[in-house]
Amino acid sequence: FFKRVQRHLVLIFAPFLICLPWSLDAFVHPSRFILEPGILLDGGISNLVLLANPGGPGSLPWWIFTPVTFMVFISAFSSGKVRPYANFGIAFLLMGALLSLVSISGHGTSANVRVWTGTLVAFATIAALCAGVIILDGLRERIVAVHFHYRHVLGGLIIASTIISGVASALWIATVGNDSPVQANRSPILPPFLTLTPGTKILVLRNLELDKVDSPSYFIARDSDLILGDPDTAPGNSQAIESAVRDISDGSGINSSHILANYGIKYIYMANPVSSQLVRAVDGLGGFARTSSTQAGIVWRVVGISDRLVFTSLAGTSLAIPTLDVSANGRTPMAGTLTLAENYDTSWQIIQSAKRLVRERNAYGLPQFRSEQPGDFILIHDGTKRRAWLSLQFILFFSTLMLALPSGRRRGQISLQELT
Repeated sequence: FFKRVQRHLVLIFAPFLICLPWSLDAFVHPSRFILEPGILLDGGISNLVLLANPGGPGSLPWWIFTPVTFMVFISAFSSGKVRPYANFGIAFLLMGALLSLVSISGHGTSANVRVWTGTLVAFATIAALCAGVIILDGLRERIVAVHFHYRHVLGGLIIASTIISGVASALWIATVGNDSPVQANRSPILPPFLTLTPGTKILVLRNLELDKVDSPSYFIARDSDLILGDPDTAPGNSQAIESAVRDISDGSGINSSHILANYGIKYIYMANPVSSQLVRAVDGLGGFARTSSTQAGIVWRVVGISDRLVFTSLAGTSLAIPTLDVSANGRTPMAGTLTLAENYDTSWQIIQSAKRLVRERNAYGLPQFRSEQPGDFILIHDGTKRRAWLSLQFILFFSTLMLALPSGRRRGQISLQELT
């Protein structure tokens, strides 16, 4: 009994330890389990989920059905130890179908999209695999010994559906399916002149029609199109930016330009086809100057100092300080505060006169440092914690791998009877 408990605990906690620190973050924010990893994409409808297809852009079409649903439903009418796996598979498919009716936002955008049910479909697939192994184990010997009946038909359907699904999926992925949402050879969305300065933050506005209602959406790009792992898409939504975009769309965003400037956003870009109502709303607000209007889209510049690192003196005057992609070297002319337009993180450090400046969180949730005297400084991002987590992850992964491999004994440890 205790050996079985130990084995079950290993099966439960080994994946949790191997996936650190993502597993901790996922348990703190459970919504990560129902969000598309990386760039936020819309999930599939309930009918697709019941066919074990998470849906969304780049997914298999509905007519290439997987044998997962067929397997779990056939197993539900079987007897013996295969039925619990079928019940688990059906439960996960039904939960996925119900969750597919819910829309949430995440990954640095305010757009509400249908949740991603890939996690639940993966659990249902595992349950179907377990049920299939149990059913097909010794199936040939059983059906050979009896006359033709429904077992022959079901066994043939399971094998045929598996082969057809595998071949059809491979052909579709190699031909039509290579047109996925994330590609390296797609034409860029942002105009070339916006990508000249490294680290430039651009607010890309778009108008989505959800349930016949126009809904403004946005994402923040940094001198290039949206990429996986972008620091503005990985964390949760910024309530201040979301509120500023909402106020821009309805024409009441008097302070929207000030909020965007504090977050280091230099430009607003709206790609064609543009929403005429949204364009009039941006033009009618103060703080945004239209710089170009081409066939690609419209660009507005955020008026004011909207750099990544800004020095503000005690008198209230502001000064932009140039930065690199991550770090920066500069000089404060007098006492004041340094504000960094990045997500608040304890790893951000500013060293001046061989001392670390006091780090605070300002009204917008950005890291702010107090400089008591003039002098040279250096901005760094201390990655000690990240390297520690990565080291722990590698240690746990290779330790688990070594323990999972078959063990062996030296020749001197084997008795002569075993050798002979």
